[in-house]
Amino acid sequence: ARHVPYRDSKLTRLLADSLGGNCKTTMIACVAAASMAETVSTLKFASRARHVHNSARINEQIDQRTKLQSLEVELTRLRAVLVEREQSVGDSRRFVQAEAERQQAFAERERAEAQVERAEAERRRAEAE
Repeated sequence: ARHVPYRDSKLTRLLADSLGGNCKTTMIACVAAASMAETVSTLKFASRARHVHNSARINEQIDQRTKLQSLEVELTRLRAVLVEREQSVGDSRRFVQAEAERQQAFAERERAEAQVERAEAERRRAEAE
């Protein structure tokens, strides 16, 4: 008997929806002592089919109103996420602006300190003369 791969079997084609689809399947392998080759082939197929595991779920029929409501809920959620991200970006911008102002104030302070030091040096020179 020639080996027929699992995916190329006529029986697999007939049971395609049941074996790989979204349903629960019960398989009964009928064997007979009259044809030993067919019996062995059937038992091998049943053994391979037994190892196929599906997770069946209920097919839902969603009407337009329900779908619209679910999309509106998702839209509201996504808008909230967008507002949250915009706030975090705004917080980042405020942080960057505050950091720039701090650096500018630090630079002005250093210039003022240098100016005071120069004025004191001139005052000391004037006193020394």
